[in-house]
Amino acid sequence: MYYNLFYVIIFWVIKMKKTISVILTVLILLSMLLTILVSAKNPVELKLTDVTVYAGDEFEMKLFISDNSQLSGAVIDLQYDATKLEFVSGEAGQIIDKGAMVSINASSKQSINESVRFTYLSPNLAVTSEGILFSVKFKALPNAEGESDIKISIPSAGDFVNADAEKLAYTVKDSTVKIINTTVESTEATESTTDESVTDVVESSSNITESSTADNNIDNNDKDNDYIEIVIGLFIAGGIIIVGVGVYLIIIKRKKR
Repeated sequence: MYYNLFYVIIFWVIKMKKTISVILTVLILLSMLLTILVSAKNPVELKLTDVTVYAGDEFEMKLFISDNSQLSGAVIDLQYDATKLEFVSGEAGQIIDKGAMVSINASSKQSINESVRFTYLSPNLAVTSEGILFSVKFKALPNAEGESDIKISIPSAGDFVNADAEKLAYTVKDSTVKIINTTVESTEATESTTDESVTDVVESSSNITESSTADNNIDNNDKDNDYIEIVIGLFIAGGIIIVGVGVYLIIIKRKKR
């Protein structure tokens, strides 16, 4: 009897161990799944702000990073249009550990689409607060005008990791730089004013010509009317003279009789 009770207790313990093992396994899997889901729902945000500048002026472009990113290593490129913008300098943000290895350099290639590369490595103290990761100074070229995009690019997923070299999910918001060129606008305004002035002069000349033509036509009509009146007057005068002469001759003939 005791042997049977002993076997029952051992069986129950073994069964409970299996149940506990299953429960622990399920909890571990749920924890891993929850971590993955949270990581997927909350990627690290990288963003630039839009700016408006005048041609020939320098301006600062700041790259912001979201809170608690745990970023420990990164390679980030800011791609820009070299026909409108020129790289001046770069500076790491205050949220980066002073002992971190940081470099900010422009690309050496000479092309329309160039980039500024930010390289960062800090295995001992990762970025945990939101703020400015780094900033870059650009200059809008004197002949530039219109809009120019600055795009965030990470060469590969392995270039954006935490202290355990695990890849971090991220999202980016690029920037649009609006460049105002007063010289171009002034030139266009001058050309427009010149065109309007020329048009006004042409229209004025045309009006003067039409007016002169109309006046000439009126003068010519007046002259023609004067000629007609003179001819009519001469005909009337001639008729009166002829009638007078005829009456005079008739009177003389009657007296002779």
